[in-house]
Amino acid sequence: MKSLDVLSIGNITKDIIENDSGNYFEIGGSSFYASRVCEELNLKSGIISSLSKDLPIETLLPYTEFFSQLGNSTTTFVNSYRNDIRIQRVLSEAASIDLCKFKYPSDWDAPKIVFICPVLNEVPNDFFNIFEESKKICNLQGWMRSIAEDGEIHSNKYLPNLNYSLIDVVITSESDIEDEHINQIAKMVPMICVTRGRKGCTVISDNDQIDYKTEKIKAIDETGAGDVWATVFSISRFIWAFEINESVEMANIAAAISLGGVGSKNIPSLGQIINYRL
Repeated sequence: MKSLDVLSIGNITKDIIENDSGNYFEIGGSSFYASRVCEELNLKSGIISSLSKDLPIETLLPYTEFFSQLGNSTTTFVNSYRNDIRIQRVLSEAASIDLCKFKYPSDWDAPKIVFICPVLNEVPNDFFNIFEESKKICNLQGWMRSIAEDGEIHSNKYLPNLNYSLIDVVITSESDIEDEHINQIAKMVPMICVTRGRKGCTVISDNDQIDYKTEKIKAIDETGAGDVWATVFSISRFIWAFEINESVEMANIAAAISLGGVGSKNIPSLGQIINYRL
């Protein structure tokens, strides 16, 4: 019976990247990066996303199953990097994703992992109730963003109102969340992972907190690195059944390698990750 390894729920985006090297146009969004990782690791992935029909996403992810909900626009971001600081603005916003429009083949097994990863609060809470047997990984960032009048995105630092009892792992960035919320979430979910950029990451599981260092590499573009980390960690832990320490190591290496290219161009294969470890 056919099945998916990872089903991501969140809008694919158009990303305009501005940095000292020039301006670039890329496809982005956590769901896109998750599937790019899966394709590099020879795993089967799917995406639920709202987007416009003029985005030829199937050509960029030829081995991914799409459950697209077509609308008039695709969420478009401008990511400006100056002195290692990212300023992010919204140019256009796609519609929210509708569970009633999602049709999953009845003869397929449930996905091994459901990665819930909105970019701008477009995933309704009822998506947490699907596929009870799947591991639910939740990236909080898309629920914790506010948009200023000029389109600039800021982290509002508010704890999202979600049913945390349905979540297996929460993944978030220290730039998006307060320490008090980290401790609060840690009491409600089996595991929370907090990425800290160049400082590494923290994993709290079963009241056990461990801080990990990251890999050192020259960063060309940080866009999507956190999504690469989240996907590789989840796959390592829940599909390949690695221990947490080894899963973090795999995720750190993959994210570090991805920083060496623009957008999704430098996402590593499994062989590259293993060779890096040797």
